[in-house]
Amino acid sequence: MWYCNLPTTSSLHSQILTDINGHQHNNTVPAGLVNPNLWQQHLATHLAGLAAPFAEAISTRHPFITKVNDALCDRAVFFNGKVILVGDAFATFRPHFAVATEQAARHCLGLGRVWGGEMTLQEWEEEAKTWGKTQWLRGRILGAFGTGRWWEFVKGLWKYVAFVVGLKVRGINFQGLGGQH
Repeated sequence: MWYCNLPTTSSLHSQILTDINGHQHNNTVPAGLVNPNLWQQHLATHLAGLAAPFAEAISTRHPFITKVNDALCDRAVFFNGKVILVGDAFATFRPHFAVATEQAARHCLGLGRVWGGEMTLQEWEEEAKTWGKTQWLRGRILGAFGTGRWWEFVKGLWKYVAFVVGLKVRGINFQGLGGQH
């Protein structure tokens, strides 16, 4: 992965998401359609600062470009339990945090406990929301730190601490939210 922070309103953002046929994509420019001139400019600017194995990996002939997005729903259960959002349908995390598969597994294991009578669907939803928001905030903090956006890092850290304190005040057990189930 190679991150480049750009405001969505910048002209470079628009240029990067415009393919060789002039079509502007919302999120991903597929492999083979990335503007070769922009890609070569990007490589010329950034390759020298990379270690040789990374430089080689990044120097692909058929790159694709994807915006990094994340999303977090405030509910997972709808229509009296007839519709349940799990995995990426409930929350998508930034790829550098690598917890999407863990989330899907947690959801499935938790729903097994619901259907086995060990917990209610409402308890499962609250656990899923709490774990999801914890990971969502952690991913944002890590992303800001890793890209040197210090003000975003501090704001994210503040939001995370406030969230954790709020959990403690409400008496919600924070144990196990770090990834272990």
